[in-house]
Amino acid sequence: MKVSYFWITKNLVLHYNETAIEIIGVKLEQSKNLLTQTNNMDALSFFSEITVHDEDARFRREYKNKIYEIYVRVFESEKLIVFADITERAEYENFKTELIGNITHELKNTTGNDHGLFGNHNERPEYGSCIP
Repeated sequence: MKVSYFWITKNLVLHYNETAIEIIGVKLEQSKNLLTQTNNMDALSFFSEITVHDEDARFRREYKNKIYEIYVRVFESEKLIVFADITERAEYENFKTELIGNITHELKNTTGNDHGLFGNHNERPEYGSCIP
């Protein structure tokens, strides 16, 4: 799992790691406004959603077909923004949820079908008894 971070104050970049640059795809310069360093609308939208938080926050966002869990920690005049690529974990969680739903559905339908099939034998003597 790749973990990236930005340290900003009033949207000015104080520090970041190289993984952040790889993930975001924007070369950042320190002491410049985070939102004015790119013309890429996807990156601007991603940055804008993150930087508006004035309180500690944790949320998920999709960016470039990947899912990120984002943590915003607000200090007096600075923010630490940490984001982790959780795409594989999210895909696993979705797979697990679908699998459990499918198994539950099949168990309910099988039980329902068996009950309906065998339950009617007592009411319809032409089928004979299924219990010897």
